[in-house]
Amino acid sequence: MKIANIIEEDELRLYERAGIIAAKALEYAMGLAHVDMPIIELCEKIETYIRNSGGAPAFPCNISVNDIAAHYTSPPHDLSRIPPRSLVKIDVGVHVRGYIADTAGTIAFSPEYEPMISVAKMALERAIELFKPGANLGHIGHEIEEVISRHGLRPIRNLTGHLIKPWQLHAGKNVPNVSTRISDTIRSGEVYAIEPFVTSGEGYVVESSEAFIFSYSGGKAKSKDERRLLTYIWRSFRSLPFCERWLVKSLGEHSLEVLRNLVKRGSVYQYPVLREVSGQAVAQWEHTVIVLDREVIVITKA
Repeated sequence: MKIANIIEEDELRLYERAGIIAAKALEYAMGLAHVDMPIIELCEKIETYIRNSGGAPAFPCNISVNDIAAHYTSPPHDLSRIPPRSLVKIDVGVHVRGYIADTAGTIAFSPEYEPMISVAKMALERAIELFKPGANLGHIGHEIEEVISRHGLRPIRNLTGHLIKPWQLHAGKNVPNVSTRISDTIRSGEVYAIEPFVTSGEGYVVESSEAFIFSYSGGKAKSKDERRLLTYIWRSFRSLPFCERWLVKSLGEHSLEVLRNLVKRGSVYQYPVLREVSGQAVAQWEHTVIVLDREVIVITKA
């Protein structure tokens, strides 16, 4: 039976199952994180929790500290730790048979960052209030920006929420965090991740030289090792993001050299670590919602 225009009842249940696991995984992570904790330990404990709960990571756990806004997951043998007086974003994705839930929260290890977290939550709540079939996504970005600006802070204007589809984390339409003139509207049956990012800085992120998260992008492989790795990536993750840690655990260190060759060839896409351009800390809060004809379900609320 169809619950909305394009969502079947069994699909809804899979999304909801992924959402429950994601919410519990984030709650677990927020209670686990502490100053001086190795970031690789936190990543791996969260990912193990997801697997043990009956889901699979929809992307490597992101632990983004201070001015790092997104796309940091520990590489193999990572020695970095959570620093004192830091602002730590934990972004968790879960899928159940390809149906994805995406959620994030921020921990302040210094009281100066607490207002920033509160504003990110308020902006997210306002966006959820406005989500309904027919709503313009640019207008929702305007309202997010209004909430954040009212408190003397800035949204990250080049980071957005996103439409989600089975096996597609970013499925085309975006949820802006600033006022944007676009014609895109919300349709019944769609699934979105809404994620305001808040900073006291310039409100813009730039790519760093580091990249620890990757995804399959197709194309040709030159050697037998490259063909084997591409096949493994597709069978294991399809187009969902993965990380070096996962390859090393399954295939050994040699796989990293092959991975680098595939990146150069364009057969694998890499996600550079994103930093706030002025070096200021960034807070984030995120939920995944399912839009139905008469209600919006927040599937990642604990």
